[in-house]
Amino acid sequence: SARRSRARHASWERWRACDSAADSVEEREPGVASVSAAVRDGAGAVVAAVSLSGPIERMSRSPRAKFGAAVSAAADDLTATLSTTLAATLR
Repeated sequence: SARRSRARHASWERWRACDSAADSVEEREPGVASVSAAVRDGAGAVVAAVSLSGPIERMSRSPRAKFGAAVSAAADDLTATLSTTLAATLR
């Protein structure tokens, strides 16, 4: 639907601009919440994401507050690994 498409686009824009985690509550699917964080390459470009999703009953209506730090830490670990791997490859 157009409403769902607009919500998805708005969610993507919030996530892209975010330095840490972004969340979504029933934006894509009724009863589902998620939190995501960007994985970046050595230049800072977004190349992947770490995401956690589940029923609102488990995730809460504030999944970023509940799980954002853990999801961001996982994304940061992957970013560091990618940067280290890329630097080693270019040597």
